[in-house]
Amino acid sequence: MNKQTDWEIVLDGDSLLLHNMNDSLSRTDYFRLYGGINHWLDCQDDNFFFDSLYFDGEDDSYAVWQTAYELIDLLNGAITLYRKEFYKIRPKSVNLKNREVKYCTNDKLQGLLGRPNISAEEHHIQLESSLREFKPLGWLVLATERKDVYMILKLLNLENGWVTYYKILETIESCCRENEFSIDIDTKTRKKFTNTANNFSISSFDSRHGFKEIVKENKTPAMNLDEAYEFIVELCKSYINMAYNNHILGLAHEKESQSEEDGQQG
Repeated sequence: MNKQTDWEIVLDGDSLLLHNMNDSLSRTDYFRLYGGINHWLDCQDDNFFFDSLYFDGEDDSYAVWQTAYELIDLLNGAITLYRKEFYKIRPKSVNLKNREVKYCTNDKLQGLLGRPNISAEEHHIQLESSLREFKPLGWLVLATERKDVYMILKLLNLENGWVTYYKILETIESCCRENEFSIDIDTKTRKKFTNTANNFSISSFDSRHGFKEIVKENKTPAMNLDEAYEFIVELCKSYINMAYNNHILGLAHEKESQSEEDGQQG
């Protein structure tokens, strides 16, 4: 069976972003980034790679390709919380023990990756360490198990626009109801956002509603796309922070339950 480090995903993307990620103190074996240095010439380069806990024990190159696509999609979505425009990261090739394997397209399979074969305590350590210096890695870790965070990051990875942003708004509000979370949403800003997103005469083919022969007068000021982005990402951060706090409580409960079981066995 192959080890995590036997697999190597060759990356393409925003080189400055990848250098910043690599230079940060944040580390997680969920997405272990390395490279960016030419040791032979003793200088920086733009060659980056990553491996993951999810590759540990994996012999199927197709599964590795699809898992790599999924992890990168989640990371790109998480980075969008902090950067509206950037050259998205993508996998160029996959190597097994330094030999390139057959290329596979992204089949866009849907579903949570779930927790790899690690304990709740180790998972907590991985989450905490990844959040310290580069929060998108922490959101990625959460999204492997939390359906709400997963949906938000997957939507954020889609093309920027009114349709995507409105889907995110509806998803967050739905998740708030399901999980009984309460986050502050400024009603005036929300109305300004929905007014623009729903108005064909303003957002054209990106509007949620089709053309109307008679457009009713709307006194709510229009919002531009940059403002919409700021509104949505702040909404996402508020929700994910709430989800993160609840996740920590869940981890504490899980650890406590495990301790009780160990005590009973002893």
